Amino acid sequence: MNDVTISVAASGQPETLRPGRLPAVRLLGVSKSFGALQAVRDVSFDVAPGSIHALIGENGAGKTTLMRLLYGLYTPDAGTIEVGGHPLRLKGPADGLAAGISMVHQQSLLLGELTVAENVLLSTRGRRPVNRRQVEAALVRLAEDNAIQVDPRARVRNLSVAARQRSELLIALHHRATIIILDEPTTILTPQEVAQLFETLRRLRESGRTVLFVTHKLHEVMTITDAVTVMRHGAVVRSCATRATSTEELTVAILGLDQERAGHPDEQGQRAASVILGTGSGTAPSGPAALAAAGDAELLAVDGLVVRGASHVPRVDKVSLSIRSGEILALTGIEGNGQRELAETVVGVRSQESGIIRFAGTDISRSSVRRRRELGLGYVPEDRMGEGVSADMSVADNVAAGAQRTATLSWHGLRNRRAWADLAAVVVRKYRVVCSSTAALVSSLSGGNTQKIVVGREVERNPALLVVVQPTQGLDIGSTARIWDELRSLRERGRSVLLVSTDFAEVCALADRALVIREGRVAAELTRGALDEERIGRAALGRTA
Repeated sequence: MNDVTISVAASGQPETLRPGRLPAVRLLGVSKSFGALQAVRDVSFDVAPGSIHALIGENGAGKTTLMRLLYGLYTPDAGTIEVGGHPLRLKGPADGLAAGISMVHQQSLLLGELTVAENVLLSTRGRRPVNRRQVEAALVRLAEDNAIQVDPRARVRNLSVAARQRSELLIALHHRATIIILDEPTTILTPQEVAQLFETLRRLRESGRTVLFVTHKLHEVMTITDAVTVMRHGAVVRSCATRATSTEELTVAILGLDQERAGHPDEQGQRAASVILGTGSGTAPSGPAALAAAGDAELLAVDGLVVRGASHVPRVDKVSLSIRSGEILALTGIEGNGQRELAETVVGVRSQESGIIRFAGTDISRSSVRRRRELGLGYVPEDRMGEGVSADMSVADNVAAGAQRTATLSWHGLRNRRAWADLAAVVVRKYRVVCSSTAALVSSLSGGNTQKIVVGREVERNPALLVVVQPTQGLDIGSTARIWDELRSLRERGRSVLLVSTDFAEVCALADRALVIREGRVAAELTRGALDEERIGRAALGRTA
């Protein structure tokens, strides 16, 4: 039998499968549409068995749709999906699992009230008799064999985000999955947790399993994968061995820049590439933004803040902080340690038990959200769809939301629709929002494009202090570069940013100071000269910073 190769749409030698081995996954002319939107267009490429294959591209490029087709959540309109040389006809995820395909989603689908083993029992109900102790013992053996640190008897609700992810991997292995799809698996992991995950993936590869790795982080692609496929507008624009490409070339392919100049990206490509190449370095960004000095004026002062959760346990425990004009202060650490609750209390969407919040010298501890916005507070929430926008309103209406009564957007108390559309057009153009028009409903947009609308709307209002939670989580490199530039621009104009981010590379790239929050308290304060991912990670895990 002839060798089977990964299709290559650009320079570089293709990765060749060993003689006599069929691809673990072969996609041939796969297409999928949702109404007028063609999400996947005639996609064809091979995935070698026993490999880690990355799938990258801009938000809305079709990556998630393609993986859901492979997993069985969707049915292709055209084309063929083969596993081990056999065409698949999947009617749902159960069929995918029966074919050896499992998917670990970015948001855990496990039931929090059950233990890890009980989630396994639930997933096998009705198929065959199972014994709890036997399942627990089997999971322990699998965990040891694959360097997965999980206690099968632990309740999911008590596990960290990383431990839940490891649990889903363990369950996939228990179901004897040979093809495992990971959707943005490192988005909210510390560097130490990423290293642990990569060790597990290497063991899976050594055991002959195949991993499809969906990510926006190109340094991870270069570190852990054997092959990479780039998608743009639903189509494959490049598929090659990882060793045959570079971060710069992948950036050019993702952004759709001139392929003939792949080795010499233009200004836009260079900016986006610097975002990725700077990841993990802990070095400050170059240019005027890096030299911007915070003013002496204290803009925000938080003193002894206490915020309790639903169970009356303090989520924020006697935290004090301050931000000066022209400064970016980051709240970071492992997700779920009180960073988001602290930010929500500052902007007024969450009530405090005690403590004082002063903004520009005014006590706003009991002020309404509207009053705080009038004073110059802007806010980008973590839940864009739930809090940031109204899905049943147009792009223009959402961009104008909260500022309808301003002179630029109204006329004698009436809506100035032209001004609304013009403002929305600025946000759409500047932040590269993919939509049919500013009159399109936000519900028709992808999550990434919805996120860009919320960030763009708040930044363009030029607030004195912008509180922004996870501004680039899940965004592609081009959008990340744009938002980083805009946050730096706010600082250069003397504005301030309270950045809540679990992306340590983002914190190192943007922040003048960072507070590492652990269990609701400040575990460490790091200034620009001491900012690096390793220090943040150690402090977040309760080790010496």
